[in-house]
Amino acid sequence: LSVSTSKPTVFTEKILKQNGIFALFDQIVGANLDGSMTDKTEVMQEAMRRAGGKENNTFFMVGDRSFDMIGAKNCGVPGIGVYFGFAEPGELEEAGADYTVETTEELKTLLMKLVTEAEN
Repeated sequence: LSVSTSKPTVFTEKILKQNGIFALFDQIVGANLDGSMTDKTEVMQEAMRRAGGKENNTFFMVGDRSFDMIGAKNCGVPGIGVYFGFAEPGELEEAGADYTVETTEELKTLLMKLVTEAEN
């Protein structure tokens, strides 16, 4: 389980620790403080590389903005748009989301279904 964000890694790690969820993630990949690696596609590609690539893993992008869905498309992975974040109505669909959900419970149900399908 990875975090792929355009926010600087150092700040993302701090936020995850403050919210008590840092340990849930195998890796956190984000922008560098020097302004490099800020493109969502680039960040996702790095996270996928670190995880061992598509041949060894199942990947989904779960995100709340159009940039997340564009990154998913560019990386060839399903994009799951969540409307319990910052997206404007219709933003995720317009950006090519493969799925959208309104709640964390819907997200859980969808992820369980997709992971089960990917394993079979």
